[in-house]
Amino acid sequence: MGGQGRDYEQSPSPTPPYLNNPSLSQCNLQKKTNVLVMSLVVIAFAVSALLAWITTFAHLILSHYPKPRRTNTIDQFVTAHLGNWVRSHVKNPDVFADCFFRVTLTLSDQQVVTGIAIMIAGLKLLAENHISIYHFSVVRELAFFSSNAHLLSLISLWAYLSSDRKRYRTTGRYRRIPLAFSTKWRLVCFFAFFVLFLTVTWMGADRDWDNEFGCPVKCASHNVKDFGGQPLGWAIAITYLLFTGYTFYALQLGEALVDRNKTVRRWIIAKWSSVDDKVTRRIARSSILLKLFHGLKTIAYAWRMYVYSDAMELLTMLGWYTANLYWLIEDKKEGSRWMSDEQWTIENEYGFGQIVPLVLLVLPIMTFLEAYYGKKPMHWFRSWLMVPL
Repeated sequence: MGGQGRDYEQSPSPTPPYLNNPSLSQCNLQKKTNVLVMSLVVIAFAVSALLAWITTFAHLILSHYPKPRRTNTIDQFVTAHLGNWVRSHVKNPDVFADCFFRVTLTLSDQQVVTGIAIMIAGLKLLAENHISIYHFSVVRELAFFSSNAHLLSLISLWAYLSSDRKRYRTTGRYRRIPLAFSTKWRLVCFFAFFVLFLTVTWMGADRDWDNEFGCPVKCASHNVKDFGGQPLGWAIAITYLLFTGYTFYALQLGEALVDRNKTVRRWIIAKWSSVDDKVTRRIARSSILLKLFHGLKTIAYAWRMYVYSDAMELLTMLGWYTANLYWLIEDKKEGSRWMSDEQWTIENEYGFGQIVPLVLLVLPIMTFLEAYYGKKPMHWFRSWLMVPL
């Protein structure tokens, strides 16, 4: 996705901060910066992440899980008032649910690979001192879109594996969970993505990061003592999302693939029940402590309903997507403010690196058509292609 670069030594008004700051007077780029954040590339990442949200939503709404799957009060409400209504108005909802599931996985795989690639490219340019804080910030935000799409795929993947396991356990048949090998491959990729994204995120936690967009990244302080302000808050928020999202779904996928009988979960539930009984007996004489304990349990239950709810997770991911899109637009505006018209035109020129990410958006359409027509009778497919029998 590289393209023609730009020279910070000739940057127009407003002058990049490092040229006015004596302490940063030697902090300049060795060469021109490769452009990783051209407009069509940004659009492609944003559209892919949004499509991942839409396909995940469609898959969960159209899917008909066995009753044991929907134990969450929030999800039961959504299923009863929205899911059942949508399914009743869609022909072959199970077919479409499977199609959307496969599209979600395709988008996830595409986003994880491109996200890893763009972060590696950004870190490589950083090592060579060829990238500005502005460009590195946008690289981080593009990686966030990739993370968003991947987390959404984990929701669909866990729901699919969980329902598949229950279906085959109910019929008395056991088999290896589908997609086991591909799931392992995805876990390896998300671990690599996880490490790279954390690295990229915390490199931008310097409190002055947003005020030095025209500077090379090496000018920013990477000392923990200089972390603070909005950049630190954004880094903490992303870290929270990564640890809660990836850890939560990794554990659930691990249970679906390894612990089919929920041995660990049953042990935790039994331990909690034992602790609950002991605490209740000890504080039974104090009405205040008993009410406080019951209040804490109510809060914990509500939190559990929120965390384990697919519907709430979708809303949360949509909120993260919107926030990241907002900051991406703001960063692009800031970049256009201190870049010359010529430099801005160069950065947004249409070229090979601009077109390829948009062309890749055809893959989800191809995946959907392949999955949909794969459910049709072969003679219909042949007649559609006008292939004689």
